[in-house]
Amino acid sequence: MEFGVGRWEFRVGSSDLGDALKFDNGCSGLHGQDIFAAMKRNGSGLLLAGLLLVSANAAIAQQGLELHGTVRDAKSGDALPAVSIGLKHGRQGTITDDSGRFSLSIDGTALGDSVRFSFIGHGMRTLAVKDMLDKDNAILLTRQSILLSEAVVRPLRPEDYIRLAVRRIPQNHATGPVIATGYYYELMTENGQFLRFDEAVTASYIPGMPDTVKGHSSILHARSAKDVTSLQFMQKTNARKQKKADRRGKEYEPIFDSTLTTDGFGGPSEILGKDPVRDLPDFLDTTQFKHIRYTVEGVAVHAGRQLLVIGFDQRRKIDHATAKGRIYIDADSYAFVAFEYEGRIVIPLLLRPVISMAAGLSIGNPTFQVRVHYREHEGIWHVGSAHQDIRLKMSTTALFQKNEHCDLFIEQAFVVNDLQVDGATPIAKAERYDSNRPMTAQARSKDPKFWDTFTPIRPKKLSTFGN
Repeated sequence: MEFGVGRWEFRVGSSDLGDALKFDNGCSGLHGQDIFAAMKRNGSGLLLAGLLLVSANAAIAQQGLELHGTVRDAKSGDALPAVSIGLKHGRQGTITDDSGRFSLSIDGTALGDSVRFSFIGHGMRTLAVKDMLDKDNAILLTRQSILLSEAVVRPLRPEDYIRLAVRRIPQNHATGPVIATGYYYELMTENGQFLRFDEAVTASYIPGMPDTVKGHSSILHARSAKDVTSLQFMQKTNARKQKKADRRGKEYEPIFDSTLTTDGFGGPSEILGKDPVRDLPDFLDTTQFKHIRYTVEGVAVHAGRQLLVIGFDQRRKIDHATAKGRIYIDADSYAFVAFEYEGRIVIPLLLRPVISMAAGLSIGNPTFQVRVHYREHEGIWHVGSAHQDIRLKMSTTALFQKNEHCDLFIEQAFVVNDLQVDGATPIAKAERYDSNRPMTAQARSKDPKFWDTFTPIRPKKLSTFGN
């Protein structure tokens, strides 16, 4: 198994920066603003009464609408994260953040449409767009559960359900090229302190299946956190060894240098490339079934559909990795609806002494989490959101020196807001994202006012920041 983001590839909790975190979006006009300043805006409220209704609708159609609010469990009142939100007759959509908050930007022409709210294990709710304008919407979803004995499913083994779902990928999932426009972020922390945070609105080309063209993206808008800390791990050790090498007239190559925090993580195409439907992981590979334990955990409800919940747990390492999680399959069409799993990369025992002696490092087994949720449109399932993170713990082991410890955390997420399924063509090479250059330098728009009205989905590690 290969797992990684950009340069951080493996083959074998956060602090509150509060008002201190600033952004640089390539425009000096935004320097000094708070990280989430002006990110909570009310709906446009452009509807006028009487004779002004027609002209108001025209204005809305030109500048678009923003719907926002909070989704909670109807019984407990708890906020519901990762609720799927989308137009009933359109392709625009988003998800809620970890506080249950959402902001959905849609075309003004969708004024007569409805918005669907769906969450696994809860009943779907539909509201008219016009009823959600110009207010902070409070959405309540009612929990629904179905006993396995009550579900209308075939009495098959879990492996058989997976085989059926894999076999029906061409019928259930997008196989042609797609342009997915959405919100992307990537972050890195060291011992809970932010080393970087970048966010962007991007257009990503997802090739058809099969296709010789690789997925790629274009950065439409971007900004980066300015007031972040620098990497601390082994920097004093590197400085000491550099001085020693200079005295001897020798070259010294840092073992763990600060440039690792500036490298790109691959961008949206990297995380979209983790789509299990397009690149079957071990737990969907029939040749690996004998090494993995599968169970039918039950049936959940999602958007009015019955979902088979299949749990899996590897019995042993496959390609030096273990993983466990859940697969959600539509009980009617056998489409994959979601994947949620976690695991760890096991560093071979024979390599540990080599790493310790050569680099003076003790490295723990990297752990990872992956979540991919799909959204259905006109009978075809497309990626709605994707998330992955990696955690790596390291310590120095030098004699007669104070040991250093590093808890490195890297996270990426992409939330699809709109899909172009007709006439999708590759993005011009000159406009494609280059992970070796900052996203802000490649943004096609430098409009400093964009972030005043765009409300992103806050990642979990940033949910405690001030507004």
